[in-house]
Amino acid sequence: VQGGGGIESTSAANGASGKVKLDAADSVIVTGQIVDPLQPDAMVRSHVSNELNTPGTGINQGISIHATDVTVIDGGRIESQTHDGSGGEIEIAADRRITVGGPLTIASGTNNGQIGAVTLEAPAITFNDHGTITSTTASNSNAGSIRVTGADIRLEEGSLIRTNTELKSGQAGNIVI
Repeated sequence: VQGGGGIESTSAANGASGKVKLDAADSVIVTGQIVDPLQPDAMVRSHVSNELNTPGTGINQGISIHATDVTVIDGGRIESQTHDGSGGEIEIAADRRITVGGPLTIASGTNNGQIGAVTLEAPAITFNDHGTITSTTASNSNAGSIRVTGADIRLEEGSLIRTNTELKSGQAGNIVI
């Protein structure tokens, strides 16, 4: 997925979004962004997303990615967002390596619903160039946990793993490395 391309599942109101599942024998690469032709001062990022866009009680089915190598760099983004419904999990697994390079590349968030966990698992995981994983709630619900599992895990060049709350009384999720 490159040059502003996207793979997405979106639902409005009370409907459920479908699960986004990518299984590759070799690599999954999400990279790059382009100038939005309709808004020249905005960028369109390459992305894999699952979203519940409007208020409602729908269920976000989440994102699952498995490959030998998974790379999210240079403006690419993987995100699971919900407004009021239940948020889906982001699960990324690689047989060899996961590389996350910024800015803000893997995100899970909610305005008023319960958000799912973010899980990365591979023998080697590298965050560089401000690569970020976030789980954010702007409600009374809790942010999802973040779990990063591997034998060689590196956070370099301003990279960040963060769960947080904004505005209301929800709790930040756990971070397990």
